Amino acid sequence: QYENILPLHEGGLSLNQKYCWIDAKAMLQHSNRQPNTDAPPHSSSKIIRLYKGPFLGDEDNISALQFRGQLRNIFLQAVSETGKYFESTEQWQKAIHCYENGLKVENLTETFYQRLIVCYQQIDLPAEALRVYNRCEHVFEEEFGIPPSSKTKALSQQIKTKQ
Repeated sequence: QYENILPLHEGGLSLNQKYCWIDAKAMLQHSNRQPNTDAPPHSSSKIIRLYKGPFLGDEDNISALQFRGQLRNIFLQAVSETGKYFESTEQWQKAIHCYENGLKVENLTETFYQRLIVCYQQIDLPAEALRVYNRCEHVFEEEFGIPPSSKTKALSQQIKTKQ
């Protein structure tokens, strides 16, 4: 029975898609669908739920690295599109939830921190916005030994000068 699931062909194993569901393939299918601009990005929401982090995380061969990058870009675009939609319709809590979900998986994406700061400013929660900035600052210092960009710093300064 396993030979049906994992067929051996020319010395290599593969997954038989009749018996296995592949989340990466589902992400690619959803990314190729045309978005409906009148409604929340349905395909993008599915992509966000499917992406769990880097494809074959420790694998360093070129094809795995390329596919990992492709899936990551699809995920980042899905979060950005969904977040922008919720911002454009002033659904600030949904936008916040979207960007937080993005950061759970890709916590080095500075634009997600920036958008969170803006969302918290829109609902008049300056302390939460500054908390997001501090988290970004801490993550970037720990990971890269650098501060956030000048754009992110400017967002935090805007909050401090309003108070």
